Amino acid sequence: MSVRAQAAGGESKPDNSAAISYGFVIDNSGSFRKLLEDVIAFTGKVLDEQKPGDEAFFVRFIDGEKIKLDQEMTSNPSEIRDSLDNMYVEAGQTAVLDAVRSAGEYLAENSKPENAARRSILIVTDGDDRSSSTKPEAAIKILKDAGIRLVAVAVSDEKVQTKLLERLVRETGGKLFVLKHKGELRTIGTEVAAALRNP
Repeated sequence: MSVRAQAAGGESKPDNSAAISYGFVIDNSGSFRKLLEDVIAFTGKVLDEQKPGDEAFFVRFIDGEKIKLDQEMTSNPSEIRDSLDNMYVEAGQTAVLDAVRSAGEYLAENSKPENAARRSILIVTDGDDRSSSTKPEAAIKILKDAGIRLVAVAVSDEKVQTKLLERLVRETGGKLFVLKHKGELRTIGTEVAAALRNP
């Protein structure tokens, strides 16, 4: 497998029994036009691993003006799947940090109190932030203050930009998956779902 996973922080003993709260944050900018079907298949695989007590929400983003909460927090995976089926690509300059900030604020305010220690955001993007007004330090502060880990999947039809994602993952104790081609999205759903529980 040519996927490259980068972990941040030390090793911890896995606890796969506790419920988690997390959010899907999916790039829908023009650069993802050829990736959409693979992204949908990947997200479906992650949802297949959802356990009782887990809850998730779904955000699609393009630029800073087009960050849309398509599905509020839910424990029903089929509601997330409905959002997946309705995804479409739009023109715009990608705003990764704005999307991360927005999702972090939503997760901090809307997750179950009992899941507060087990919150993550899963972002799928090429990592090329072209238009965010949010500074990296501000996005990181929101995530760290709320104890939210970022799990990132970097994928592109051309070239991924990992510098920003590496920093976000490192600072929040998450994990970065760097894919060499879009087809790998269809094979790593289970591994990424595990990282949401134990980055």
